Amino acid sequence: MLTLSLLCACIASLASGANSQDVPAPAPSPPEVPAPGPPSLSAPIDFLSDEAILAPLELLTTNDGAWIQKQTFGKSALGAPLEAWTIAKPNATARPTMLIVGGLDGVHLFSAQCAVAAAQAVLAGDRSALEHGNLIVIPVLNPDARALAHSTRAIRSSNATAMDDDRDGAMDEDAAQDVNGDGLITMMRLPARVGRAPTHLIDSVDARIVRTPDPKKHEHATHEYFVEGRDLDGDGRVAEDSVGGTDLDRNFPHRWPEFATDAGAYPLSAVESLAFAEFIASHPEITTALIFGVADTLAEFPESQDKDSSGSTPSIYHTDDHASYKEIAKSWKDGSRCEKAIDIAHADLAGSLVLWLANHRGIAAVTTSAHARPDAPKAVEGAPPVVATGDAEQQAWLEYSDRVFAGAGFIAWQPFQHPELGPVEIGGWRPFFREQPSALDAAKIATAQGEGAKAILALLPRIELGSLTATPLADGLLKVDLVLVNAGGLPTTTKMDTVARARPPILVRTSLAPSRLLSGKPVERIDRIAAGGSARISYTMLGEPGERVQLRVEAPGLTSIEREIVFPPASGASR
Repeated sequence: MLTLSLLCACIASLASGANSQDVPAPAPSPPEVPAPGPPSLSAPIDFLSDEAILAPLELLTTNDGAWIQKQTFGKSALGAPLEAWTIAKPNATARPTMLIVGGLDGVHLFSAQCAVAAAQAVLAGDRSALEHGNLIVIPVLNPDARALAHSTRAIRSSNATAMDDDRDGAMDEDAAQDVNGDGLITMMRLPARVGRAPTHLIDSVDARIVRTPDPKKHEHATHEYFVEGRDLDGDGRVAEDSVGGTDLDRNFPHRWPEFATDAGAYPLSAVESLAFAEFIASHPEITTALIFGVADTLAEFPESQDKDSSGSTPSIYHTDDHASYKEIAKSWKDGSRCEKAIDIAHADLAGSLVLWLANHRGIAAVTTSAHARPDAPKAVEGAPPVVATGDAEQQAWLEYSDRVFAGAGFIAWQPFQHPELGPVEIGGWRPFFREQPSALDAAKIATAQGEGAKAILALLPRIELGSLTATPLADGLLKVDLVLVNAGGLPTTTKMDTVARARPPILVRTSLAPSRLLSGKPVERIDRIAAGGSARISYTMLGEPGERVQLRVEAPGLTSIEREIVFPPASGASR
């Protein structure tokens, strides 16, 4: 794959022609291994580079090529390869497949490490998880955003495709930047100005906290609050047109947020999204997917039964699939020992990858951030009592930062004379402090998530032949009963798939001429078999003594079952 330095060079080239202050100067490349000592707070600089994260997969591919193979299925906007690793038992026939995706953005850098850990988990030990199913791992779907996050030390969701975010006819001309020169891109707060609408206020208990007003308490906004940067194009807005502009997790067709500036020009407009969609279309054997990202549907299951404006498509999941998703969540929790996660995504998941897979492709798809806010240790004896602020979540993060890292998770607000805005304060949360675990904690958490993914893999549907009987009714007349059983922990497909018709059904074919089928069809269709359930198909066949009839059960991702039926001799004796 492209090196980080090459990607950063491409990014700099992309931004050429704009003001030299549009993009902060690249920081030194991150070290391959985090330095020993206390957990780092300077992610992504001290966080593993993508090359280091993917190294175990590359090593497995080299040393264990019979079980794991890599393919490139596309390129990013800056030309970085989009890669997938398929893990399967050597010489195995077609079987249900689980997909794992990470690295959708430059926010949750830890997600790629979780995806790699899943591959390592299923290949460890006896590899029993691969006896009945395959695994496909895409650790990094948005390499450009991750390279930008590493180089600028700033959180970013979007890819590197040039976008006119502010609709002024210029591309990427007003990016966030380190205005005060402290080496970080944080936030700015500014008292309300005449003619401007404030959006936030400073908490009265803890002045570090900037939050939205609570109308129930008759609070009113007093400050503007925005990312650190300048108004380079003179339009009155600060840092509103950054390099790139399409958030992949907002660019998929399900409830695509048309008027959101980060959702792309149209669904699948990002080259990475389109390449992924084409990859999914070419792999109908994928029945289940786990997305490591910034949202969560596992730790806290979304019980929503809402539907979109059409009245036919679920806003989140089809109601009849809720039981299956809860079973997936239970297995994930049992395997990972994770009971909660941080959901910092858009509340309705509009345009997300996970809901496109679930509702357009009929795949049982779930997502998790894989970690949660750690609990702060108890305050030392004699410390002042804690007074509740207006934002319990930010207050909890501050307590964790104060008691574990001596407050280093938060950059103190400092006055600054801004070139365009005048007196402002710059500070706020240290980038990546809340978005992912520390570099030294990440390996332990990723290993646990690998076990959670392995537990989901064990649930994949598994079609087996329950019974096949052929009962003579008269000379040349045979009654055939076929029973198929799903021995897996999940249905053969989701209920939503029977609505979307995205994946082919189970087909049972007979070689007997249709004119000699007195009951039953030459091709029988089974839309879905529940976990632990069965499906029965019966035929009445007319044939000659000794005639052989072939029965074949097939579906993408299911092991084909073939059986032969022989018509008995004219005497009626069984053979």
